[in-house]
Order: sequence, then structure tokens, then C-alpha cells
Amino acid sequence: MEWLSKAAYQGHSEAQCIVGEIYQYSEGVSQDYQKAMESYLKAADQGDAEPQHRIGMMYADGLGVPQDYQRAMEGLLKAAKQGNSYAQCEIGQMFEKGQNLPQDYQEAMAWFFKAADQEHANALYNVGAM
Repeated sequence: MEWLSKAAYQGHSEAQCIVGEIYQYSEGVSQDYQKAMESYLKAADQGDAEPQHRIGMMYADGLGVPQDYQRAMEGLLKAAKQGNSYAQCEIGQMFEKGQNLPQDYQEAMAWFFKAADQEHANALYNVGAM
């Protein structure tokens, strides 16, 4: 954590994302969703897809922030447009469940297929299940 924090402080986006994960999942430190979000935001501001996905999920799950599906979708779309299969699958699930948006199975399938094309296991399952 010491070395990752130094790299994150110097603006290394991957280190910022990893520091966020450490705080989010309490890996050797006390769980702190706000510090996780701060780290993710710094990395996401540099255009990285993974922290954008994680920000979207924190808003979707209400972790350290009020649950907000609109902000969740914003983060997920930024990541999905960069090819992040996890975000693509999550968007598909939001359309499938109708989470704060109209339920749309065709749109869900379109997002599942994008992730499935990258061999994302949950997306492959969702395509088969639908």
C-alpha cells in the first residue's frame, strides 16, 4: 500500500485504481468507500475504463454514496464504450431488470453480446439464459 499510494499520489492511474480497490474491499486496511471513490475518481479523470466501471458499480450499489442509477449508468457507459466487458455486462443486466430505466430485453441482449464477444463468463451465461 505504501508504494502504491506513492505512485497514486504522483498521478499513476492504475495505482489509483488499485488503491481504490484496496479501500473498497478492505485488503489490509479498514474498509473506506469514500477513500475508494476518491481514488477511482482520480483514475477515471484520466480516462481509464476500469475505475469508471467501479464508480458506476459503487453508485449502482450505493457504496459510500447514495444509490443513483443515473450516475451508475454514466460511469458504466464511459467504461463500456472503451470495451470494458464488465461494464457492458452490468449495463445489460440493468436493462434486463429495468433498474431505473425501461426494461428492454433487446437492449440487454445487445450489451450482453458485446461482453460475450470478449468471452466474459457472466455475459455468456446471460445470453444463454435469455
